[in-house]
Amino acid sequence: MYERIAAVYRDVVGDLPYRDWAAFAHDAWHGDPSPVRTVLDVCCGTGLLTAELIELGYEVTGTDGSPEMIDQARELLGPDVQLSVVVLPDLPRLGRFDAAVSTFDSLNYLTLDGLRATLAAVAAQLRPGGWFVLDLHTEHMMRTIAAAPQSAARSGALDIAMTTQVDLGARTSTTRVRITPDDGPPFVEEHRQYFFAVDQIRAAATDAGLRVVAVTDDYTSEPLDQESLRATWVLRRA
Repeated sequence: MYERIAAVYRDVVGDLPYRDWAAFAHDAWHGDPSPVRTVLDVCCGTGLLTAELIELGYEVTGTDGSPEMIDQARELLGPDVQLSVVVLPDLPRLGRFDAAVSTFDSLNYLTLDGLRATLAAVAAQLRPGGWFVLDLHTEHMMRTIAAAPQSAARSGALDIAMTTQVDLGARTSTTRVRITPDDGPPFVEEHRQYFFAVDQIRAAATDAGLRVVAVTDDYTSEPLDQESLRATWVLRRA
């Protein structure tokens, strides 16, 4: 995953509100008497959120499972930012951080056991009282994708077609992404994601030693409801 797509990732996903996501995380831990200075960006992708956090004054370390995505992040961020290829849940010891983030449903690529292990691995690298802001798909997102399994779009010099099969019983989706560039042959990537119930996420966080501070609707202060597509979790190491 994210091998061929890495080079055209921004065209594929469009304009995402990375600045808003960074601002949400900043506001979540802003009042901490122990200031947040160091942040671990888990599944940093092409480094766009990392760049926003650096702009806010944080020292950021990024990890991603795709070497090609890390290459794109390195091109954006330059040589001074620490970036590592890390395939979750095998997160090595990278340091002691005041906070961590993981955005754009990245952790939905993990099984439930993988999510549990990843939360524990991140928590182990947070200082006492450290923060973890992340987002995950909701139940409504799973059913929305199941109801509209096909989509097509034109972005930049790309034709993008997606076909998704959702298994509601297994709570999984498999998306076949076909990219056709104007200046080259088409290629296909297949992406598998997993959907977790709120109670499963709460239990995984608790088992990892993380306290749930808030669960809101898509990087807002609004509570989750039946129409929420993305849940933003604010966790804190006990």
